[in-house]
Amino acid sequence: MYFNAFISPEEMNWVMSGKILVMVILGGVGTIVGPVLGAGMLLLAENWLSSYTERWLLILGLVFVFFVLFAPEGILGIIRGAATKWSKK
Repeated sequence: MYFNAFISPEEMNWVMSGKILVMVILGGVGTIVGPVLGAGMLLLAENWLSSYTERWLLILGLVFVFFVLFAPEGILGIIRGAATKWSKK
């Protein structure tokens, strides 16, 4: 399907748009690297969790809520914060 350099409009539904937003929020808004990290984290988590449990969507939802509440700058913000704390020591 993707190998022919064509993506059907059916692939761009609201679920895919939601996934893209989750990737951006998990990685960190406002940078290029953040959404790439978020996409990698989301895809790895989907594959890993779905192989262990049928309730993987619930776990990913809880992870998303955690990031929205406690890490609003995403993975990149956590990395930046750790780097600044480590460099001050």
